[in-house]
Amino acid sequence: MDRKPTYEELAQKVKELENKALESNRLEEEVEKIFNLSLDMIGSGNLDGYFIKINSSFRSILGYTEAEFLEKPFISFVHDEDIEKTKEALAEAAKGKQNIYIENRYKCKDGSYKWIEWKVLSIVQENKFIAVGRDITARKNAEAALRDSQHMLHTVLDAIPTAVFWKDRDSFYLGGNHTWLSAIGLNSSEDVVGKSDYELSWDKEQANSFREDDRRVMESGIPKHNIIEPYRKADGTRAWARTNKVPLQDMEGNIVGVLGTYEDITERKQAEEERLRLATAIEQASESVIIADRLGAIQYVNPAFEQLSGFNREEIIGQNFRILKSAKHDEAFYKGMYNIISQGEIWSGRIINSMKNGTLREFETRISPVKDNSGKIINFVSVNRDVTQEVALEAKLQRAQKMEALGLLAGGVAHDLNNVLSGIVSYPELILMDLPEGSKLRK
Repeated sequence: MDRKPTYEELAQKVKELENKALESNRLEEEVEKIFNLSLDMIGSGNLDGYFIKINSSFRSILGYTEAEFLEKPFISFVHDEDIEKTKEALAEAAKGKQNIYIENRYKCKDGSYKWIEWKVLSIVQENKFIAVGRDITARKNAEAALRDSQHMLHTVLDAIPTAVFWKDRDSFYLGGNHTWLSAIGLNSSEDVVGKSDYELSWDKEQANSFREDDRRVMESGIPKHNIIEPYRKADGTRAWARTNKVPLQDMEGNIVGVLGTYEDITERKQAEEERLRLATAIEQASESVIIADRLGAIQYVNPAFEQLSGFNREEIIGQNFRILKSAKHDEAFYKGMYNIISQGEIWSGRIINSMKNGTLREFETRISPVKDNSGKIINFVSVNRDVTQEVALEAKLQRAQKMEALGLLAGGVAHDLNNVLSGIVSYPELILMDLPEGSKLRK
C-alpha cells in the first residue's frame, strides 16, 4: 500500500510546479519580446492561407495593424505577378515540405509594394506554418539598378566602333563587345566566354604574343598602349591591329584580369604604305614638285626642285609662289592661271620661272587643286618638267630649218638662172652656123 504524501511534501510539490509555471511564463515573455523586437517579419498561420499571429515588424514594414492584416487571406496582399508562385509555395507546405524559400512583393497600406524574402516551416499535423520574412526591397532595387547599369554599359560598349574585350587572370575571355565579336567571327559573348586565344582564329604564334602582353600588363599593373601587330581575321585574311591593354582590378585593388581595346588599322596601314610609296616616288622624281596652301605659301618641294632652282628646302618653305615669278609673263597670265585652279580645275601649260641665281628656266607645268572631304580646296600641287633645253633645241632646229630652206631656195634660183643663161649662150652659136664663111657678121 502506497504511502500518502505528507503536507510538507505536497506543499513542496506545489511550490515546484509554481516555479515551473513562473519559469514558463518568463520564457514565454522572453520569446514574445524576441518575437516583437525582431526586425524581421515573424508570423504563424494556417495552411488555409491566413496568418494567425504576427509580430510588430509587419506593421512597421507594411503599415497595417494586426487586425487589418489577419482578417484577410495573405494572398490578397501579394502582387498580381507573384500570386501564382505564392500559391505554389502554400501547396508545397500543405504537402509537408519543411523548408520553403520564396521571394514576392507585398502591397503596403500606402499602395506601394515591398519585396519580401520568406523562409517557411510547415507543420502539417497541426495545419499550420511558421514564416520569417525579411524586407529585401533595397537589395532588389540595387540589383535592378545594377542590371540597368550593366545593360547601359553593354549598350554603350556595343555602340562604339572600337572593339573591346576582357579576360580573367589566366587570360581566358570573359566577354567582348559587338564590334570585337564581329571582327573575330562570333555572334555573342557566350560564344567566347571561357575560351583562350588558342581557340580563336589567330595562329599559335599570335596567341602566344597576345598572352605574353596580358601577362606583362597583369604582373606589372602598368597599361600597355599602341601595340601595333598583325593578326589573322576570321575569314583567314591578314590584317593589322592597334591594341591597348590595361589591368582589371577588383574593389580591393587586386588585379583580376585585363581589359583590351582593339582597332583594325589595316586600311590606315595600307594608306600609310601607299603614302610612303608616293612620297618616295615624289622624292625620287626627276620632275620638280611643289605643294602650296590655298594662299600660295609653299609647304613642300622635292629634291628635283632644289637641284633645278638653287633654293634649298629650308629657305623656300613658307615663301609664296611669287618668288619664282619672272617678267616673261604679264599679270593677265598669272590671273588667268589662278582663276582656273581656284575653281577646282587643272591648269596646264608652259611657264618661265626665275631661279635663285636669276637665270630663267622654262617648264611644262601642271597645277592640280587638292580638296578635303567636303570639297574645299586646301592645297595646290604643281608638277613641273624642265623643258629649257628642249626649247633651246627646238629654236636651234627651227633656225637650222630656216637656213636649209634658204639654201634650197638659193639653189633653185641658181638652177633656174642657169637654164635661162644656157639658152642665151646657145643662140649665138646657132646663128653663126647659119652664116656663110667670110661673112662680116662672124667677126
